[in-house]
Amino acid sequence: MKVLVFGNSGSGKSTYARALADRHGLVHLDLDTIVWQPGQLAVQRPADKIAASLQAFIAANPRWVVEGCYGELVEMAVGQCSELVFLNPGVETCLANNARRPWEPHKYASPEQQATLLDNLQRWVADYYRRDDAWSFRRHRQIFDAYAGEKAEYLAAPPTETNPAMSDVLELTCNLIRRRSVTPDDAGCLPLIAERLSRAGFQIEHLRHGEVDNLWATHGQRDAPGNHPTLALLGHTDVVPSGPEASWQSPPFEPTFRDGRLYGRGAADMKGAVAAMVVALERFVATHPDHRGRVGLLLTSDEEGVAIDGVRKVVEQFRGRGEQIDWCVVGEPSAKARLGDLIRVGRRGSLSATLTVRGVQGHVAYPDQALNPIHAFAPALAELTAEHWDDGNADFPPTSLQVSNLHAGTGANNVIPGELQALFNFRFSTASRAGDLRARAEAILRRHGLDFQVDWQLSGEPFLTPPGGLLRQTVVAVCRELCGIEPEQSTGGGTSDGRFVALLGTEVVELGPVNATIHKVDECVAVQDLEALPALYGAVCERLLG
Repeated sequence: MKVLVFGNSGSGKSTYARALADRHGLVHLDLDTIVWQPGQLAVQRPADKIAASLQAFIAANPRWVVEGCYGELVEMAVGQCSELVFLNPGVETCLANNARRPWEPHKYASPEQQATLLDNLQRWVADYYRRDDAWSFRRHRQIFDAYAGEKAEYLAAPPTETNPAMSDVLELTCNLIRRRSVTPDDAGCLPLIAERLSRAGFQIEHLRHGEVDNLWATHGQRDAPGNHPTLALLGHTDVVPSGPEASWQSPPFEPTFRDGRLYGRGAADMKGAVAAMVVALERFVATHPDHRGRVGLLLTSDEEGVAIDGVRKVVEQFRGRGEQIDWCVVGEPSAKARLGDLIRVGRRGSLSATLTVRGVQGHVAYPDQALNPIHAFAPALAELTAEHWDDGNADFPPTSLQVSNLHAGTGANNVIPGELQALFNFRFSTASRAGDLRARAEAILRRHGLDFQVDWQLSGEPFLTPPGGLLRQTVVAVCRELCGIEPEQSTGGGTSDGRFVALLGTEVVELGPVNATIHKVDECVAVQDLEALPALYGAVCERLLG
């Protein structure tokens, strides 16, 4: 047994290495003891002597554990280890560990000297994810990813007898957050998930459209009407940009545990739910290898962007080959204050318009020689925003129109503009149809005598899973029994990829974590909720296909 442990200062390397040495009878080498000159502060030994000491230790000991932050020495020893362990618990944990670290006499002449140098050490530790030297996260990540042998990465305290291993769902969530999958870049999330599900017996289909990666992983019989229903869990691996990383308390793509929450871009929307779905499916097929029907996981890297080559294209492909999905659970963050307090049983449709109103440019002193499109559009705008489009129905609020952008003018205060552009959006219910809304809006524009052009984009039709639907009843029962709460059954909010799957005649329900921090700086998810999610998704699988 030859274990090589590395990571940032304060990540727990020495504690873990000592535990391994005690448990397995290994000889322990702290690389600090061969890097620094004895009795001298922050003075390194010559590089050739450091290398010679490391090689001599490895040659003299058939069973060992070596630990340190020195990337160049890790690279030197990695070819001779039997296991590589990367401790990556995040900056906050490392800083806290260093602050309470006892005196290290092999490094410092006295506790006072150690305390004096703590501030410098902490600044260096805090820069771990930004530095580009041999002792940085970037070099450590390269070493770990390139190693083909047995290896493990721990994003919290590593497992010992007194500190068990991180749960599957937390570990996978952290691994996904670490991948900078800003839409439409998947950044390796889908291959990671595909490999896991393939080992669990799933059939893997990679469906690439344009620049977008999509994954369809299935287990069980293909659908046959009435006999082999298909349940799909639906999610996305892409995330929105982080915004200014300096505004985050911890790096957005470095998962960090703090105050019972896991922080990182995508923690809530929706890498946590994706990880929970993967774990739930692994457990379900292990318990029910011969389950009824077919269960699948559909993932895309194009939900947060234009959503053209993601689930929209996959559904077109499914329709073309006659592939049916009976039920679909979407892992979008649906909850308001606690897990299970709200589920989405439908969504409004979204219809956007880009309107151009043409006038005649001229001098403001000669309005009779120009046509001001702002003045011409104003009465039509008032009528559009005052129009009562419908009354909604029992499941949806009335249709609304909102103007999001108005632009006209040259920037000069003495020029009547020749053109105006307006962007507006309908959020509409099943009480209206997109074609009718378009026709009514254009009729208002014509009634006001405007010279206009309008380009329409239908992002999705409204959909509703009816109260008597088996999936809706099942999800409500699961929330009631496992979360101890009667969920609100809502059709509010924006849009999700469920709108595309619903076109197959599929019952669609959205169930996921609390959405309070999605798309924000310091996005996070409660660890307790994340740990509970696999049981919720698993219970739905059990009741429909078990």
